[in-house]
Amino acid sequence: MIQLLIPKAARDSAPAAVLNVSSGSSSEVVSSGTGNSRQLGERRWLQVAGSCAGFTACPSATTAAQMLLGAAGGGATPDVSLSNAAFTEGVCEGGAGRRQWGLITNTSWTAGHAMKPWLPRGAVVLSSGAAPAAACNYNSLGSYSLAAGGGGDPDLDALVPGQMSYDAAVLEFDVTPRKSGLLTLRYVFGSDEYNEWVGSPFNDVFGVLVSPAGQLQQGSAGAASRQMALVRGSAAQPVSIATVNAGANADLWNNNQPGEVAQLKATEADGYTYRLNTRGYPVQANSVYHVKIAIADIGDQILDSWLWLAGESLVVNSRPVAVAAGNSINPATCGVTQKAITFNASASSDPDKDPLSYVWVISAPCRPVIIRRTAVAKVNLTDLADGANYTARLTVTDDRDAEVVAERNVTVPVGCGSTTIANTCTQPPSPAPPSPAPPSPAGFIPRVVWGAPAAAVVPCGGPGVVLDPGSAAADILRTQIWPDGEPTDPGSERTAYFVWALYDSFAPEPPGPPAALRVTAINSSADDPSLTLSAATDLRQGPVSRKWRVRLWVSDSPVWDEGNGGYVSGQVFLQVLHCPLLPGAAGDQLPVVWLGGEGQLPDPLSLGCGAAVAVNASAARSVALARAGLNTSGGGGQEPTVKFRWSLTHEASGRVWRRDVINDPTFVLNTTQVLEYAGMSLSDFSVFSLELQVELSGGLLISDDKWRVRVGNEPARPAACAACTAVAGARTPRTSCPPPPPSPQPPGINVITHDLVAYYDTPASLPRVLLCCGSTSPSSITPQAVASFVAEFKSNMSRALGIPTSQVVIRLLVVMNKTLIDAAPAGHHRLLLSSSPADLQQQNLLPLLLPATAGNKHGRQVADPDRRALQGAGTTISGAGAAVAILTFSIIEIQNTNTPNPPPPINLGLLPAAVMSSRLYLSAPSDGGGGGSGGGGGAEDDAPPAPPPAAPATAPVFVKVSGMMAHGAVGQTRNLVWYDDADFADQRADGGALNLVDWAAGNRSACAISSRCGQCGHAWAAFFGPFQVTLYFREPVQLSRIDIREIANPAVAQVQLLPWPAVSFGPDLPARRGVLGRPINMPAAAAASTACPRTASIVVPIRRAGLGIKVSSEGSQEALPRALRGTAVGGVTLLLKAPATPGDAGRTWVESVRFSGRVLYPKDAAVYSAFKPSSGAG
Repeated sequence: MIQLLIPKAARDSAPAAVLNVSSGSSSEVVSSGTGNSRQLGERRWLQVAGSCAGFTACPSATTAAQMLLGAAGGGATPDVSLSNAAFTEGVCEGGAGRRQWGLITNTSWTAGHAMKPWLPRGAVVLSSGAAPAAACNYNSLGSYSLAAGGGGDPDLDALVPGQMSYDAAVLEFDVTPRKSGLLTLRYVFGSDEYNEWVGSPFNDVFGVLVSPAGQLQQGSAGAASRQMALVRGSAAQPVSIATVNAGANADLWNNNQPGEVAQLKATEADGYTYRLNTRGYPVQANSVYHVKIAIADIGDQILDSWLWLAGESLVVNSRPVAVAAGNSINPATCGVTQKAITFNASASSDPDKDPLSYVWVISAPCRPVIIRRTAVAKVNLTDLADGANYTARLTVTDDRDAEVVAERNVTVPVGCGSTTIANTCTQPPSPAPPSPAPPSPAGFIPRVVWGAPAAAVVPCGGPGVVLDPGSAAADILRTQIWPDGEPTDPGSERTAYFVWALYDSFAPEPPGPPAALRVTAINSSADDPSLTLSAATDLRQGPVSRKWRVRLWVSDSPVWDEGNGGYVSGQVFLQVLHCPLLPGAAGDQLPVVWLGGEGQLPDPLSLGCGAAVAVNASAARSVALARAGLNTSGGGGQEPTVKFRWSLTHEASGRVWRRDVINDPTFVLNTTQVLEYAGMSLSDFSVFSLELQVELSGGLLISDDKWRVRVGNEPARPAACAACTAVAGARTPRTSCPPPPPSPQPPGINVITHDLVAYYDTPASLPRVLLCCGSTSPSSITPQAVASFVAEFKSNMSRALGIPTSQVVIRLLVVMNKTLIDAAPAGHHRLLLSSSPADLQQQNLLPLLLPATAGNKHGRQVADPDRRALQGAGTTISGAGAAVAILTFSIIEIQNTNTPNPPPPINLGLLPAAVMSSRLYLSAPSDGGGGGSGGGGGAEDDAPPAPPPAAPATAPVFVKVSGMMAHGAVGQTRNLVWYDDADFADQRADGGALNLVDWAAGNRSACAISSRCGQCGHAWAAFFGPFQVTLYFREPVQLSRIDIREIANPAVAQVQLLPWPAVSFGPDLPARRGVLGRPINMPAAAAASTACPRTASIVVPIRRAGLGIKVSSEGSQEALPRALRGTAVGGVTLLLKAPATPGDAGRTWVESVRFSGRVLYPKDAAVYSAFKPSSGAG
């Protein structure tokens, strides 16, 4: 036996462990030390370095997307126009920081780069790690890896069910085709996951997803249906490491694995595809389509992948025209002068003048198939069966993989063909496939033989792995340790030591010797030097996936890199799969995840069914207090109050749960309970993201990109649940069984369901998305139209009420007696279709007619006593006749009374304008009292309310504005006054800030426009220092330009943008403190000008403006998408230079400040009609 000393790991505080391993030696050796160590780093240079120049990092999304646009046939005008480009996931920092996207122009390819001949117009690069490596014209590393530290993408998660994605880079944009055809894109995919991880769960994924704009489907079916990056000729097989490699579709792939090819190709990737085309997506001219291009690591954050998107290759392709022609067989001349038959496709053509390829498949029943791959194919008559009827199927394909098929039939007259061609229908059956290998016996440990490459996957619960050097060390043993031959005499043994170095691929490699060492020894080549590694102790298997890299040093010394010996060529990778955290026994401490500090993101983890974890944010609290300059010592003064604002997102559906906790930094997360409470499936792998913001006294809100953790919920397997037994007072340790069902809702959480019925009385009142082109026939309603209606309707309800779309449930849709959606109880729709006054009262339907109240025009929810939209059950319903369509749906309201200031109830009075039906009713309880909302029945109004105002078919997610004034500023007695407040006129004063937000034309007496300086009461005056004024927006705004007119002593020097919201709108939308980037300077020409009056335009830089970022229909002002948070403005501060002359003579007067850009998620788009440019709504 040899005793093995393991030095302490760099990230492990445990003491060094001792492991006993059998070997061929009876000697005992205990050794450690560093010696003259040669550093064996993670980045092992494989060939002489070339160049990585020519890469442009971090371009704007619009620049990147524009580079892709091209024209089929080489036209000068791109086939599509572009809008709403945005990088929605990923990290791109300047300098040498993390950069996940960039450009390689047509003139900046490095010499000899493998991609240059395929991508002559340059490429846009997306990467799951280091995008700049895509420009390198050499393979520098056998395992290139940069953990970008970013999150995953729900669509990519859906493409690989049961796995989590990491480090996603996503480019999204909309296109409007100028012609109809097939939308295609060219690309190359490469990865350093090749070849070690082919066939493993760690196959990095990418997607090119296309769909009509506004019709995105969620979940795996939705992502798969939009995936256009498919293997050529397959129906639904995506291009990936698992589907394109040496053993599958090898004709589409290039091997660049060090040690496997004689000459490495001029690119970093260890394997990559040829230039491929996405499958053509059918598009119609002048319609809008959404394109999402994404790439991510799968299973872990190790080993990078790259996607090269060909410049000028996004085109609308036209299908070719196939013509299958040729001669026939003449019975009179066959076999004499006619020896063959010709199949001719020369008349085939392509509208885009693309080169064509041809495949003839000539077949007859029970006869061998003949294949030819030329336009003109000659087939000898002796190759055709006598008397057989052949079908010649021609497939014509252009160079963008658009295919067209044509056929012609040929009969071989008797006496003209061969009588010896075998009848395949009478051939003996193929031999049965071999029996599968027997299962491995219990306790079997897989063995990995050293080589390049070599890899193994250690499953959860597996015993471990055996590393076998095989014959890889034979040369070192022969030349370095036993140069005179193996010792044979007793006592003359010379021990050979195999020193195995383990590197944690998730952690930076420490300097000096490796972080963990194992040693085996042999005295002759007959001994076994293999090393057995335990999954639990050596490989540290746990709730987080790990990847180890193993190197081998063989010498006559048991110390790493010492003695006579050498490094064994190659390395072994070990992927250690995570084991989900399991429920523990009652009283056990929950596992803790530490969130905060200045380090990296916490490792993602998985929870078994019913398991919980405690997320502790003490470190985040300390960081937040330190950043705010507050007490963190816990002694000497009063401890500051800290509010922890937690947000839990179900990534696939976008559903969000929020919780605010005072002073307690621990959040207990049980994802199984969340799914059960939400009524979501436990049988699917689900991914959650938990994020934290810390709010300090005074509303100061502090956040950090690293204050989040991703958690996977392992699926419950119903077959195994029968084995689950409830143990009183304990949490049963099972991974496959759900816990006992929780109570209907947690204490303090009230769930109220509002059931509603909408009637559409005429075809003209139907939503336009259902009936196309003026048709009044239900047969014209397609499934796509129904899906579009559902998405649009739920989105409208979400925006009107400020709730997630998941809280809008459509139960029944019947149009002209055709049932399109039916999730209602049996027979329910037959009663609803009658809709006579008596029937409506019998069904307890209460008319819901009131529009939004004047006091609620900006989304402020009115109090419960004011919810008088419900009329009593005895109300006479006039005008209720037969309807052409019925829609029943439910609004689910969740009230959280645990917060100090719970939000007011949903204002159902906002619904009529959003639903836009002829009539809208709220279902009442059977006793006729009150509404389904739980509110009082309400007395009947003295007079019928006015009909709801007209509303657009789709509420805009943004409104473009030009020349808009600010919404609010400080008044005479109040710190914030909005432009439409009732006391605005009383709060305004000459020279006050409200003059810069006065929207009412009647209040204003315009300042005189002249060529000289002067004062004006309806302007703002810089009376006192500090010389600045702050203006606020009531809704989030992205600014592209700010126009400032100064009419006396111009002195505005800078404009500081404030984040949204700059002021608090209640507990659910607290103010964000701080600023939004650095101040923007006044243009140099304006700053140097002495002209007075002075009108200056400040143009906000494109990236800071953010107008190219796509505005998701799933967002809201209260739940602003992450991509918009960095550019959404809640206010601005004008910073002035101090006056050169004191008093009135030197005072600056600003007449107006006007803003251009777009308002995000406007509550009422009509408010901005006076400021809306020609292309106003989004």
